Amino acid sequence: MSSRRYLLGLLAIPLIAAAAPTARAQNEILPDGFALEPVIVDVFEPARPAGFAHLPDGRVLILERNTGVVRFHVPGSSTASSILAVPNVEITGERGLLGVAIDPDWPVRPYVYLYYSYDTNTGRVLMYTASGDLTDPTSSNFTLASPYLLLTDLPDNNAIHNGGTLHFGPDGMLYLSLGDDGSACNSQDPATLAGGILRLDVSSMPGAGSGPPPKADLVPAGNPLSGPTDNERLHWVWGFRNPFRFTIDPTNGDLAIGDVGLITMEEIDVVRPADAGSNYGWPHWEGFIDPAVGQTCGENNTFTFPAYAYNHLFGAVVVPGPIYRSPAAAPLALPAEYEGSLFLHDFYQGFLRRLTSDGANWAVADSVAGQPTAENWGSEFYYFSDIQTGPDGALYLMRLVPVLGRPSGLYRIVGPSATDAPLVASPAGDGPNVFPNPARPGDVVEIDWAGMKSRVTRIRVIDVGGRVVRSWDLSDGSTSRLVWRGDVGGRPASPGIYFVTAGTAANPGEARRLVLIR
Repeated sequence: MSSRRYLLGLLAIPLIAAAAPTARAQNEILPDGFALEPVIVDVFEPARPAGFAHLPDGRVLILERNTGVVRFHVPGSSTASSILAVPNVEITGERGLLGVAIDPDWPVRPYVYLYYSYDTNTGRVLMYTASGDLTDPTSSNFTLASPYLLLTDLPDNNAIHNGGTLHFGPDGMLYLSLGDDGSACNSQDPATLAGGILRLDVSSMPGAGSGPPPKADLVPAGNPLSGPTDNERLHWVWGFRNPFRFTIDPTNGDLAIGDVGLITMEEIDVVRPADAGSNYGWPHWEGFIDPAVGQTCGENNTFTFPAYAYNHLFGAVVVPGPIYRSPAAAPLALPAEYEGSLFLHDFYQGFLRRLTSDGANWAVADSVAGQPTAENWGSEFYYFSDIQTGPDGALYLMRLVPVLGRPSGLYRIVGPSATDAPLVASPAGDGPNVFPNPARPGDVVEIDWAGMKSRVTRIRVIDVGGRVVRSWDLSDGSTSRLVWRGDVGGRPASPGIYFVTAGTAANPGEARRLVLIR
């Protein structure tokens, strides 16, 4: 993950003033209508929470880089319980427990995949079998057991440039990013497995015993390199320095890869399925410049330039976020104009940027009201190591280390959307009033729709995962007010964000946001 000089990457933050926020740094700045909310924080130090993955129901698996522990968080709770300690995790430099992915056929295939640095100078990918409540968004009954090794000889001879991301694409294949392992010419030799994005078929796994299977069993149809060994055949694209983080567009399989630069440029490579087999040029290209590192390996190969790159004078690490696609019926979906936007963050410089594409090229999007600068969609966002879209449509961000009183842990960005409406009824009277708001679990919350002009025969309270917590079916005009205390069994709702709708079965109506605080 290091840039400009050998940094101890994810282990420690370098004490260079130009790469760190000052004591005068303010809270994170976002465009009008957007806010950063803590999801689960203050429980990780000094373990360094580096990555995460959502289950389809909204519960979250969180990786502790420095301990090898996997934690489990139920939305609305104030805890993240330890459910697994991966043995023999090496944590020097940029190593550690780095990547996690959920099987796309969940819960039929109840598997969780992990990428980590093993303590014998190798990287490993393994899969665990989950048990417990696999689809209950309110349950903390969840365990991981029965590890099966998939890959055990990934390059990890040096404590830098170890890659770190696992994601499934819409093709059902598992993608893994690997850095050059501190040796630049590895990136021009796919036989080393270093400096590339691997594409694996794990649909027939786990195999017999505890693994690993022959690599040939993991090579899917459609991988672009023909060999001569299975190492080459596992590649999707290659020629990277350290693609620490990448994301995948769920609609078309495009990869948005952040390749961490050396001295001058950070780059984003957008890899379409048609680009499979492309070589992205390290060590001969850093962004759009020649880094002049004096290497001749692979110099006659054909290289592909990045989709976007930016200059920097001081420490920088690019962390790509998602190519944003709103999940179906997501209660916290971003406004429609954000569909297809690519978000990116710089770990040390603390900005968030939003890119858009005209179908051929990516560029910084037009600024919106309240944006801190014309180029930066957000600012003061220091030390975030993973950014993804959640099942609720919000942008989720993992802060690796605390900074100026803001703790490490999981946050999310929420903004104006069709279901995140103002908390008071509009002059047209088209939404219910909710009082008190915020409230506490167990409080009597009054829902009043007397001022609404539209027909109301159904009231619903919905959590951020889209689950109906409570619903009332009414006769026309029978009442214009009711109270809510919890679920249908009388149990108080957990702290968190809820949405109250007043409408009909065919038209649920506009939602009002309700916050239950601890």
